[in-house]
Amino acid sequence: MEEKISKEEVKKIAKLSKIALGEEDIEEVSKDLNRILEYIEMLDEVDVKGVEPVYQSIKLENVMEEDIARDSLPIKEVLDLANKKDLVHIQVKGVFDE
Repeated sequence: MEEKISKEEVKKIAKLSKIALGEEDIEEVSKDLNRILEYIEMLDEVDVKGVEPVYQSIKLENVMEEDIARDSLPIKEVLDLANKKDLVHIQVKGVFDE
């Protein structure tokens, strides 16, 4: 089996996803992802000439709701809910922070 996703890439993905994986887990996830990619490659061999693409299996409709202006929460109430703040700002943990 050709390795398409390395253990280093699994570690990076886990870090970005904020998922804690031990070395044993990294090995297992790497093998699983490589098996999945191998299966997807098999699907590339299927002859689909003349087959119309299917974008959804059931009919979906957009459900639109009227846009109604509403009062927002008072700043003091919002700031009282925040862990880190100054007079008018809320500080949150960055999504991509290490």
